[in-house]
Amino acid sequence: MMSTNDTSATMVARFAVDVAANAAAKLAAESAAKITREIAVRASNKVVTDISHITMRCTSEAARAAAEAAASEAAALVIKLVARAAAQAASNAVTQVSNEINEMATAIARRVARQAIEMASDQV
Repeated sequence: MMSTNDTSATMVARFAVDVAANAAAKLAAESAAKITREIAVRASNKVVTDISHITMRCTSEAARAAAEAAASEAAALVIKLVARAAAQAASNAVTQVSNEINEMATAIARRVARQAIEMASDQV
């Protein structure tokens, strides 16, 4: 048979084991929750970082494509402007040459007319 002291000691030991088990379970649960939160935070940060990198890459690619399109449009506009300027310069040159020819023709016609008048007045 057990004595009263043995029974009390057993109950105290059981109580101590229960307290220790509860404390260990609580500590394990807190540790598991802490680790789970840390994993979630790190995974969330990784996803945010990945999304940020993808967004930056897409943004830079879109910016590059827009810059290339703008450069292409600018080049086309410059070509159009140069072509217009060249056409205007050619037109101006033709007009200038035409004006000079007209001036020469007028001057020649005046000389011929003067000479004809002089020849006619000489004969009279």
